[in-house]
Amino acid sequence: FSRQATSLILIINELVHNALEHAFVRRDRGIINIEVKQEDNEILLLVADNGIGFNEEDLNKSNSLGLNIIRTLVEEDLKGIIHIVGHRGTKVEVKFPFFLVEEVFYADYGGG
Repeated sequence: FSRQATSLILIINELVHNALEHAFVRRDRGIINIEVKQEDNEILLLVADNGIGFNEEDLNKSNSLGLNIIRTLVEEDLKGIIHIVGHRGTKVEVKFPFFLVEEVFYADYGGG
């Protein structure tokens, strides 16, 4: 659980940083919404802004360090998936399985 929380915080930090840096160019203000919720055995993270958005073809070609960090954290650390949409602002959805501390402990150390 602690490792998941750390990865989740890093992902949120990077997504908010990206929004602040890129979404509101030539604007005085904007909105960034962050939502984290548990649905059954999954955690869902939604980060959305009402900024300028982006061309989705450019995203697929992007080799930015921030995006690579986010993808690595989601796919490798959290064993999750990420979906990014850039029309009318940017919306990022991350889903990953939620593991309780006891389950991780027993899986890592053979049950006790």
